Amino acid sequence: MESELKKHHHQEDITLVNAVVHGGWQTKLSIVVSGFGNLFNGQYIKGAIFLIFQACTWMSLVFFGQRYLKDFATLGTQAMRSEIDPVYQIPVNIPGDNSLQILLYSVFAVALVLFGLLIHITAVKSSYAAEIEVRRGRRPSGFV
Repeated sequence: MESELKKHHHQEDITLVNAVVHGGWQTKLSIVVSGFGNLFNGQYIKGAIFLIFQACTWMSLVFFGQRYLKDFATLGTQAMRSEIDPVYQIPVNIPGDNSLQILLYSVFAVALVLFGLLIHITAVKSSYAAEIEVRRGRRPSGFV
């Protein structure tokens, strides 16, 4: 009896592993769609915040981060070069890749990914905590 109580208590520890292994379908769906479990368990504002944050993170990576992350390993491949302007017949400098800008924005994109991952893990754990409260017959505490 005592070992079963310990096992049950261990399942209710709010960890990412327990959320994945012992969580219900709404918590498992939160792994893919951040905030879904909170929305399902009545924490509408909290779930919406997690969902909006996930959407903003993905959009900033797609529209901003990927442009610099693809050049992160080489810091750019285009060197500055000079060409003759066809109209004025004078040399014109054509700028190359800006290595410092690529490095700075790539580091920012990596930091954004790590921060997004941290928030996403927090969302899954929050979903599991709300699910445990609902299982106990209580209203989940926190955001409405």
